[in-house]
Amino acid sequence: MLAGIDSAYLRKRPGRAAARVLAQLLLQGRPTTARLRILNPILFAQFWVIKKLFPVRRVSSPIFLLCSGRSGSTIFGRLLSMHPAVCFLNEPKGLWYSLHKETDVLGSYSGSSGRVWFHA
Repeated sequence: MLAGIDSAYLRKRPGRAAARVLAQLLLQGRPTTARLRILNPILFAQFWVIKKLFPVRRVSSPIFLLCSGRSGSTIFGRLLSMHPAVCFLNEPKGLWYSLHKETDVLGSYSGSSGRVWFHA
């Protein structure tokens, strides 16, 4: 199942399927253990260009859903993404890493061992 799209999703929101696939391919990034990690330099170059060309727009009221692993968050996000005003990015770790290197807590993109720290 590519980008969380199955036949039910295609029947319900066929127009959103292409956007989901593009988001998966262009925003996700691949950890060093994945087959398609060869795309990472292209993705990170793309992120760099986007950051330079487009100013950051202020989003007035974003909503982030944070869930524990294996809790049903992916299916919940897929359901929400069927609404035309909702964008669901399922763990775009490559995008996060390009913005803040500290988000690579597992060392998936930096090649170093990850670390997690807590503070106030």
